This record gives sequence, C-alpha cells and structure tokens, in this order.
Amino acid sequence: EKERPEAVDAWMYTELLRSFRKRGRADEAYCLYQRVKRVRPALRLTSHFYAEAMLALSKGSREEAAKARGIWEDLLRATNGEEKPAILSKYALTGFLCAMATA
Repeated sequence: EKERPEAVDAWMYTELLRSFRKRGRADEAYCLYQRVKRVRPALRLTSHFYAEAMLALSKGSREEAAKARGIWEDLLRATNGEEKPAILSKYALTGFLCAMATA
C-alpha cells in the first residue's frame, strides 16, 4: 500500500525537516516541503514547521536558501485550519532571516 502523506502527523514532518537541517540536506528538505505543501489543507501546520524548512534551506547553497522566500510567503498566507491566519513566531522569522542572509 502506498503511503499517504496526510496519514502522517504534521509534527513528524517538522521533526524530519529538523533532521535534514542538522545534516545540511537542504535539497531533501525542500522536496519534503513541496510534498507536504500539496496536502497542507489536510494538515495543521505550525509556524515551527515553516521555520524548520527555512532553516534547513539556510544550510544549503545560495540558490536553495533563496527558496525560503516562497516558504515565508506561504506562511504569511497560511491558515491554521480555520479562516484566521496562522500565528507567526520569532523562530519562523529567525529561519527566514537566516535563509536570506545565506542567499
């Protein structure tokens, strides 16, 4: 049976992004982010998820780090499963700034 991404908890994706960041695997982190983004309405992603994605990209090349801008924009547009916007965190802002400094 093929794994369904929505069957995995959003927290587990956040932890996987953290492991990619610690190992400097920006390319894998971005691929995972894109995969999760496609099923986002089924998941309740926190700003911590977006922060880990941007921090992982900051460990990659300049081109990879520049992709954090799109993640930041996704975070600004995101809702937490309701109509109100997701709560931004200092950690997410830090992730964005680190990636932009690398880019």
